[in-house]
Amino acid sequence: MEEFNKSLATERIEYLVKLLNNSFPKDGSYNRGNFDEAMYGIHSLIVILYGSSSEHLKMYNGFKDFYIKASLDKQAAFRLQTSLIGLLKSIQFELDNGILKSLESQTRGEIFGDFISLAKELIDNNHKESSVVLACGALEECISKFVQMNNLELSQNGLTENINLLKSKGLLKGTQSGVIQSYVKIRNKAFHADFDKIEIPEIYSLIAFVEQFVIKYFK
Repeated sequence: MEEFNKSLATERIEYLVKLLNNSFPKDGSYNRGNFDEAMYGIHSLIVILYGSSSEHLKMYNGFKDFYIKASLDKQAAFRLQTSLIGLLKSIQFELDNGILKSLESQTRGEIFGDFISLAKELIDNNHKESSVVLACGALEECISKFVQMNNLELSQNGLTENINLLKSKGLLKGTQSGVIQSYVKIRNKAFHADFDKIEIPEIYSLIAFVEQFVIKYFK
């Protein structure tokens, strides 16, 4: 999912609603160019905000299929106009009430979960190098997104600085920061291709930690 931006999404929704309204001017004509642009725009907006397997996209695809089966004609577009505007207003409501922010976090959790599942599969099948690189990448991305979720400025100096930032704000509890720092050492070895210096149990430990981190903060 692209980075959450409420104001940009709101501007896009307002533009798409305007396109749909302008598809049917008061003189009774039909501007198919406006309508088709709105259809493409709504699809892109939903994928960006909710992902490609969301219920919102399934609903939109139902509208699109109806339009295509009706040979893209004016009457089909006219019948869909109100429904599409309603869909956009629903998305705006979720933006305004913080629902989308929660969905974004959940979607990220699902993505990270997929990474971890693949890392497990790789290590179980003796693909040590690929597994540890994937797990380390998931760890770094999780920490970065956790920083942003808490409205903190992401450090450009790397994983360690972001861990220290979270610790200073009390967002990493107890021994969490120390444990993560130990995985930074694994990450550094992996990114320098020093795979012979990384033990299999360390990789399983890293995978387990990231999995629990995702469950705790991204569900």
